[in-house]
Order: sequence, then structure tokens, then C-alpha cells
Amino acid sequence: MFNRVYSQLKLLFTEFRDDQRGVTAIEYVLILSVVAIMIISIFVTDTELQSSLINLFKRLTDTIDSV
Repeated sequence: MFNRVYSQLKLLFTEFRDDQRGVTAIEYVLILSVVAIMIISIFVTDTELQSSLINLFKRLTDTIDSV
């Protein structure tokens, strides 16, 4: 009985380990996560960049409102 359960679990684990479906998508998600964390950390720590972006969007809003 124990050998049968062990064999089934071992087969299931081997199939799971060898299954390559979705690996590329997971790699892209990991890369995107790292890039997002870097961008967020830059925006949080760089106040000059924040103020430049705020001014840029204010100018864009004013330009759109004036049209």
C-alpha cells in the first residue's frame, strides 16, 4: 500500500518538475516585477523628478484646457 502511494506521488512530482508550460510567462513576470520595483523606488526617492513630472502634467493640463 505504501509503495503504491509513494510511486504515485513520485510520478506526480516528476511530471510537475518536468512540465515546462508557462515557464516563459513566469520569467517575464519576474523581470517585469524587478523593473517595476526599480521604477517605483526611483520615483519615491527622487523628489526633483517628482516635481518635474508634476509640472509637466500641469502644463499639459493647462494646454488642453486652453484649447
